[in-house]
Amino acid sequence: MPADERRDLSTIRGTIQKAGANALDTIRNHTFHYPSPRTNYSPTSDDLLRGMLAGLSDRGTELHLDGDTKEITLTFADDVALGLAMGGPTVTDDEARRVAEIGRDGALALHRWAKALVVAHMDTKGHSSRPSLLGSSIGRRTRLSVKRRQ
Repeated sequence: MPADERRDLSTIRGTIQKAGANALDTIRNHTFHYPSPRTNYSPTSDDLLRGMLAGLSDRGTELHLDGDTKEITLTFADDVALGLAMGGPTVTDDEARRVAEIGRDGALALHRWAKALVVAHMDTKGHSSRPSLLGSSIGRRTRLSVKRRQ
């Protein structure tokens, strides 16, 4: 593997250690899955939401106009959703940003490394085409397509 991809592999391996063992679990469990109404989880989704709302009870809200979509949202709702995704009301903005950036860097490194791994495999097998990873929006599966070299 080229040096850049070896560095990416090092980033991938260090992501959990940098973010903290439970930090990425919290993000995964509260962003990639729908909250569960089941009461055998501790804390329950209701408890998490209740704690988040109580933690933000002194915060006001503003209207936010998204310049791209022309949608108007309440910033309070965004703050609640982000807080739940990042671990609840006790997580500071700086800590949430730190963990999100570590998770983002690890995900991007994995994307680059996986593509390089496929290219290396194809090169060893004598294939002249190159992979292109498509589908980066949330909720879509990443799919692999192969494009011929020009």
